[in-house]
Amino acid sequence: MGNPLKRIPTTNFILIGILALALMPRLWLLTNVNRIGLGYDELQSVTHANLPVVALIQSVKLYDPHPALYYLQLHFWMYLGSSDFWLKSNSILWSVLTAVSLYVIARRIFDRRVAFLAGVFYSVSAFSISYSVEVRMYAFLMFLGVWVYYFTHQFIKRRDMIWAGLGLLLTQLAFLYSHGAGFLIFASVLSYAILLGLFREQDKVVNKNILIYLGAIQLAIVFFYLPWLLRAKMIYLAHMLAPGLRDLAFTFAQLLFGTMIVLVEFQEYLLGFAIILMLLISFVIFINRKSRSLVIAFIFVPMAVTLAISYLVRPIWVTWTLAYIVPFICLGMAVFGADILSNISYTNIMTAKRLAGLLFVGVLFIISLAGIIYQQSNYAPWSHLKEAVGLVRQSADPSDIIFVPHYRVYWGVRWYYFGPGNFNPLEPDYLVSAQDGVRLVSTPELDTITGDRLTYWIVYRTTDDIGTFFEDYDYVDRQIVGTFRNVVVERVQTNEN
Repeated sequence: MGNPLKRIPTTNFILIGILALALMPRLWLLTNVNRIGLGYDELQSVTHANLPVVALIQSVKLYDPHPALYYLQLHFWMYLGSSDFWLKSNSILWSVLTAVSLYVIARRIFDRRVAFLAGVFYSVSAFSISYSVEVRMYAFLMFLGVWVYYFTHQFIKRRDMIWAGLGLLLTQLAFLYSHGAGFLIFASVLSYAILLGLFREQDKVVNKNILIYLGAIQLAIVFFYLPWLLRAKMIYLAHMLAPGLRDLAFTFAQLLFGTMIVLVEFQEYLLGFAIILMLLISFVIFINRKSRSLVIAFIFVPMAVTLAISYLVRPIWVTWTLAYIVPFICLGMAVFGADILSNISYTNIMTAKRLAGLLFVGVLFIISLAGIIYQQSNYAPWSHLKEAVGLVRQSADPSDIIFVPHYRVYWGVRWYYFGPGNFNPLEPDYLVSAQDGVRLVSTPELDTITGDRLTYWIVYRTTDDIGTFFEDYDYVDRQIVGTFRNVVVERVQTNEN
């Protein structure tokens, strides 16, 4: 009867299936979390994106560690709406397009079996699903990353070199201008080109001119990237780290099982399992000749460069920095899985090696499904502002003061208290009177407010410093009235007498 995978349906049918498979868990998660609203980081995204283009670029330059391209595309997306559902749908679009792109690219570079499995693996990747409902640049970055890989491959293989070179120039620049650590793509592109140039499978002649041409494209990209590089030298973020073993395990667990996996009670066992599983995945896709260059350039090299910079220069390691390697983990597993399945027919007896490989792919697929289900029931932004602001709106009386000590949290409170589009970070009017008489205040204007028997509503994250302002009062009654993940709402009554 032959190999069952040789009768894979037509391309259009498969694409429709992958599209449906990618959409279902993402829409499922979106409908479940839409009531929660946007988190702290997401509210930074929409605050920038809501501005006119020139102001958007200026705002990002002043306040954000990432370049402006993602916010620019979100700006145009917001022409059609600013509801939480619509804003989150932007990332769903990029995530679904990544699944479809993986199928198209894998079919051109490998074959239809690999393409089918790559599309399926990415569609059910819990990490990719979690970031498909985040109004951040990571779904967009994964989409760009797979196309950078494709154009690099086509250029080195001398297939439509002019179009491949132009595609590489545009997608790599877009990648670089979408994330503060986008420079990692240089390491992936150059290492992949060298591996293909030096170890060509089909022809034994190394065309060194190809590498020279690619080097010229990379120099052109560096020239256009210089403005950001000069600014990036001055950016330091407190949440970056030089990772230890536990941080590595934490990163692997999220990349493999989704962002919410860190909430499990038996976390230490899970982190150990994550390291073992990541090593196994890396091993099986490294020993496969077809995926070796891929795994080295787009999985190993980004990790190695991020570790080296974090220890030798300054910390840049966090899970999100390596988000773009997820599609390549899926593609590498697809190459491995397709090789296993291509040697199985109805008439032969599976060897222990093939059976073990098939079992490994199956276990990984089941783990992905379990990660989706767990994530679906536990997903929430880390900084949960919508309900916190709703509590204050319902409880605050006229003449009360809402005090938000962290200026970026203040942006988010403004978004939900007064509605989208009311705030420009370049013109920070920190003392605002709402229609009901409640004043919304951030740190720069707090000292201007004095009086007897004032009532404050403080909205802050557990990591924020409230300061010592209330020590100036003779009497202060502080009461926590709500906690929403790491967002706290306090009611404070003061008396100067």
